Amino acid sequence: MKQYQLTNLGACCRCHKKLAQTASPMFFTLKVERWMLDIMAVQRQIGLEMQIGPLAGVMGPDEDLAEKIGESKTMMICIECCCRDVVIAALAEGSGWGEQPSPASERTAMNTTPTSTSLAATPLFAFMVDVRKTPSLAAKRRQQVAEWKGLFRIFTHKGPDDWMALSMDECCWKLEGYGLTKEEQTDGVMLMAGYCRLIDEAGLIHYGETEHEACESLVARLTEANDQTQQLGGGK
Repeated sequence: MKQYQLTNLGACCRCHKKLAQTASPMFFTLKVERWMLDIMAVQRQIGLEMQIGPLAGVMGPDEDLAEKIGESKTMMICIECCCRDVVIAALAEGSGWGEQPSPASERTAMNTTPTSTSLAATPLFAFMVDVRKTPSLAAKRRQQVAEWKGLFRIFTHKGPDDWMALSMDECCWKLEGYGLTKEEQTDGVMLMAGYCRLIDEAGLIHYGETEHEACESLVARLTEANDQTQQLGGGK
């Protein structure tokens, strides 16, 4: 490690002692990265694996399931501190270790487990609590998509560029004379594998940049067609 690299590391991120002031010349470096799961991407991957099993890793969109938040942070911790209890979140946020601890507080810290109250005081945990308490538009849309899927038996799939959605009931009705198997009537993947061209040419597939957008377009057409059918039936 060069001189400029040691200089960039600075002091121990826990006790704030410089390398020459520590009890041992040995030290560790920590590279901390903060990541957050993309819940929708994870749900899509799980759903695809439930449908086609191990092929999901090959046929799926291969999208990122977690996103990096902020920049990486490299820190130095001395050999003495790394043998004690360390709260990584506090070190990464730069809070909780503003002063060099006294021997008495060191002994207390070694016998104390960090509580949820102390952790909640850090910016990271406070941010996560706020996120959990705040209802998001994405959560509402996911709930609405789930309701549409149950009501219209909708099958969705994420392609390379956009989402597609179709109604299994409508497709089975349109393909009634083709002798669909039980698997094709209940499994959207099997149905698309055998009749993708016919379904697409009949205009039964709707596309959108998001799953909600594709389902919303499909539901709007199905609802309109149902209203027209009821009006014709009432006129007769």
